[in-house]
Parts: sequence; structure tokens; C-alpha cells
Amino acid sequence: MRLERGVSVLSIFILCCSLFAFSQATTSLRGHVTDASGALVPGAQVKLTLTATGVTRQGVTDSSGEYQFLQLTPGQYALTVSGAGFMTAEKTGMNLLVGEPATMDVALGVASVTQQVVVSTNVQPDLNTTDANRCRLKAAMCRTC
Repeated sequence: MRLERGVSVLSIFILCCSLFAFSQATTSLRGHVTDASGALVPGAQVKLTLTATGVTRQGVTDSSGEYQFLQLTPGQYALTVSGAGFMTAEKTGMNLLVGEPATMDVALGVASVTQQVVVSTNVQPDLNTTDANRCRLKAAMCRTC
């Protein structure tokens, strides 16, 4: 009976130590996403990549512009943040350490808007500018015919 009790106490002790060891082998990352003026950006896409393996985790900022990644494997990470109307921001070389939660706030710059106007010179004019005998518009539209 004493031997059984000693084995069960030892088993419980080993189980507790292993659970404690597993719970300490991770880290976490959180932060806020803002625009250039400091206003919070809800709904921004956040991607975290473990550089050594290429494994990625993705998330979206909440209504407070906050994101968080829990239970991360320690190592070097790259963080990419993007949002509609904003330039994509990337932070590389982030070394996340065991048991040390990290914070990385990101400010997004406003994306530039480009617009392209194409003008074609091969357009046929609606009026005959060569002579007055022929009008290219339909008779109902042309007052000179």
C-alpha cells in the first residue's frame, strides 16, 4: 500500500512538472494598429510568420484596433499589417522569447491613390468637317441637315 501511494504521488508530481514545463515554453504577441494620426484601425489584417519555418498565423484587429497572438513558439518572427486605404507595414527580425510576452504597436501610412486617364486620338468626329453635304449625326439630331 505504501509503495502504491508513493508511485501515485510521484506520478502526480511528474505530471504537474511536465504541465508546468509545457506552459512555459511559449510566448505571445499583442499590439495596437493605428493610422498616421494615431487613430485606431479596426478590421486591419495582421499576419505573423515564424521566419525559421514559414508557419503563419493570421488575425484581424478588433474594434479597439488591438490584435493578439497567444501560445506562440519562441523564435524570430515577421509581422505584416494591412488595411483598406493604408500602405502595408512589415516588421521583421522580432525575437520572441520564452515566457516573455511582447508588444508591437504598428502605425499604418495612408496609401496613395493613383488614377489613370486614357485619351484616344482615333475617335471619329460626329460632325463632318470636310464638307457640308454629309452630316454623320442622325437627321433628327442634326439641325444643319
